[in-house]
Amino acid sequence: MQAVIFHVEADNIAGGYVATAVGHGITTQAETIPELKRMVADAVRCHFDTPVCIALRLARQRITVLLSTLAHGDENGLVS
Repeated sequence: MQAVIFHVEADNIAGGYVATAVGHGITTQAETIPELKRMVADAVRCHFDTPVCIALRLARQRITVLLSTLAHGDENGLVS
């Protein structure tokens, strides 16, 4: 299974968070971390035809949150 790592930073100007995939042309944003997880999962489902493992690397908190898209049609596709 392919893995996609997202670098997550707080948006100090507009508020919320911005997630950018390392090595892929995927960027998304949200107001909260739970909302960002959903937005990232949705963006990955649109970008890839097969399930992938997703990791969010939070820049300020130095925490890695692992997510997984289990199936392309999975409603949440997230395991946190």
